[in-house]
Amino acid sequence: MAPFKSQLNPLRISSLRMGIELSNRLVNLPPLGVGTEPLSTHPTESQGRSLPSMDTTSAGTIRCFSDAAWRDPGDAGFGWVFFDHLANSEHHDNPSAANVGSPLLAEAIALSLAQKQALDLGFRKVSFASDS
Repeated sequence: MAPFKSQLNPLRISSLRMGIELSNRLVNLPPLGVGTEPLSTHPTESQGRSLPSMDTTSAGTIRCFSDAAWRDPGDAGFGWVFFDHLANSEHHDNPSAANVGSPLLAEAIALSLAQKQALDLGFRKVSFASDS
C-alpha cells in the first residue's frame, strides 16, 4: 500500500494514459523522521502507526521493516527494525546521511544498511519489507 491520502482504484483505469492522469492527482503523505529528530522505527513512536503483518513468513524467520525519509538538498534518515518473535527480541537502528540523490536512493540505502546489520547480527533467515 502506497502512502497516499486516498487510494487509487485500479478497476477505474482503462488505459495507461488514464492511469498516469489519475496517479498524478494523488496526494502523497509526508514521510516521518526528516528533520532534527531521528527516523522513528518503533510502532509506538510512529505516531500511532502500526507495522504491517507478515503472517506468510515461516517459523524462525526474522522480520525486518525498513523505511527512509529524504528532503532537498539530499538529507536522509534511515530506519529499520528486526523482530524475532520466537526469541521475543527486537533490534533497530536509525542513522542519517547527507548528499543522498533521491528518495528512492534513500529507501535503497535503508534496505542495504538493514541487510548489512542482519549479516552482522548473524541472522540466517530474514524477511524484508519496505514501502518502496
